[in-house]
Amino acid sequence: MNFSFLKNKRFLFIVGLYLLLNVFVNILHPITTVYVRELELDSAFFGFFYSAMSLGQVVGSLLWGFLSDKKGRKPWMILGTIGYALSQLGFGFLNRYAIVIVLFRLLSGFFASAPITLFLSAVIDESETSSRTESLSFAAGIALLGASIGYEVGGLLHTYGGLEIPTLFLVQSGFGLVLALLLFFFLPETRRAIAEQTIEEKPKEKKAVRLPVIVFLAFLLCLTVGQVNLSKYTDTLVIDRGYSTATLGHYVFITGLLGFFANLFLIPVLKKAKNLRHERLLLLFVFVSAILILITYNVPGDLLVMLYTSNLAYAMIKTMITPLEQAHLAKNTHDSNRGTVMGLRQSVISIGNVIGPLVGSAVYVTGSATIMNVSAGFLGVGFLILILALFLERKA
Repeated sequence: MNFSFLKNKRFLFIVGLYLLLNVFVNILHPITTVYVRELELDSAFFGFFYSAMSLGQVVGSLLWGFLSDKKGRKPWMILGTIGYALSQLGFGFLNRYAIVIVLFRLLSGFFASAPITLFLSAVIDESETSSRTESLSFAAGIALLGASIGYEVGGLLHTYGGLEIPTLFLVQSGFGLVLALLLFFFLPETRRAIAEQTIEEKPKEKKAVRLPVIVFLAFLLCLTVGQVNLSKYTDTLVIDRGYSTATLGHYVFITGLLGFFANLFLIPVLKKAKNLRHERLLLLFVFVSAILILITYNVPGDLLVMLYTSNLAYAMIKTMITPLEQAHLAKNTHDSNRGTVMGLRQSVISIGNVIGPLVGSAVYVTGSATIMNVSAGFLGVGFLILILALFLERKA
């Protein structure tokens, strides 16, 4: 296993701050369903509410990625973190009118897309080609661990700590402002402004997006639609069936720990297996994911039992899909366009995050698992598109 990237102090600072970022953006997720219910919004608005933030990310990801290629990553990551913290305050306290809620969700997504997109670009900037999949796997595990900690802390503070939802919004925003200071003092800049580079240092321009990449992004769109609904509506299903936010937080925390260790150890091991290139691993994982979802939500039994068995296996595999698709896309980038291409990736994911909840709001019936079967169908379609993308890449 190639863990040479762990000797890079700059890389360690980046992933350490990446951990804190994911705690920050996920700490309110366990109580989001409860919060929306308290606002007494129409159930059809629930999907639109989730989609608004993703719509902001569609625009923001492209903009921040482009700017980071021109002026560096760090300034926009700090600005995005501060903007997200302040937007969350508005979302938590200025909630009298639905249109105002949507506005702040748009702003939250717009600003959050800066650190979410550019941390990934920074990880790729600091990784060697020979260990890129391993470094991305490690970063993906760190992100999942941070998200899991955020879920666990948020659920515990609300269920057992007695903190009211407005107080939790203050906690999150305060944490975000502290994180912005940490980014200012400790985050290394991984991309110098083009204006500061010599002619020799500037890479030659080459075509950024080819047909196989476009088809691969179509796969990523289907994958995202399926995964986001599985994530959002697992949360909703757990709450709708009478379990507490702490129960949800415990489950996500455990999936995060397993996902972290899977990314750290399983992917490097599987990569060394004969005839198991990362493209084949990606195909295998997507196919198995769809099967596990169908098993989880169609086999009679207690929901928690299925969540801690077949769905736990799905959650672990899902975390390993992310670095594999990132590494595949990273092969199609170079130094002068990496932020832009990764911004395009995040924009496609955000479009999926818009489409997914809208589909979910139309399909979901309280307590029903129909949306999960539809999501498995999206994974199946994504699997077929991925086969096409890899075929076209070989031909090219």
